[in-house]
Amino acid sequence: MADQQITLYVTDALPAHYIAEDQQGRLWLIPCAPISPAAWESRKPYRGNYELRRVRPTCIERFYQPV
Repeated sequence: MADQQITLYVTDALPAHYIAEDQQGRLWLIPCAPISPAAWESRKPYRGNYELRRVRPTCIERFYQPV
């Protein structure tokens, strides 16, 4: 698998979204659906300060990688 471009996190405060960290360390709010790179297209800057936890299982990150 290629190098990960984003890392996904979750928070209980935003149950229908992931927080995606890009390679530059910026955080983005993306929807959980669709389970595809299309979710990246509707991203918004994440300005929250909620406690973030890494997505488990991490293998789902591959479905959200930007193209």
